[in-house]
Amino acid sequence: METSLFNSLQNTEVVIPTDEDLDKVHEAYMSIAVSGAASEEQRNIIFQAGKKMCDDQGAQAVVLAGTDLFVAFDGYDCGFEYIDSALVHIADLHRASLSKSDNRAVRATSA
Repeated sequence: METSLFNSLQNTEVVIPTDEDLDKVHEAYMSIAVSGAASEEQRNIIFQAGKKMCDDQGAQAVVLAGTDLFVAFDGYDCGFEYIDSALVHIADLHRASLSKSDNRAVRATSA
């Protein structure tokens, strides 16, 4: 979070959770990633941090940059707009698989 997605967001203002919230979100995320499930407490930590970024810091949407975060969001109303980066990656992979490529690595794995 602190690198603004590795500095790839050039024309976008990026906000991150406050220091205290950032530590809590990190701990919750790591537990979710290891267990493959989100507890109600972990979900609340992540949802509250996202809501605070929208309400207090002006975020229009929250990017779920951790691919395991869908576990906390799937089927729940978080109270703010979000973009699930795992779904973005899946859509891009699907789109790439349908297009012709001169990339040898792509051809080798699709043969």
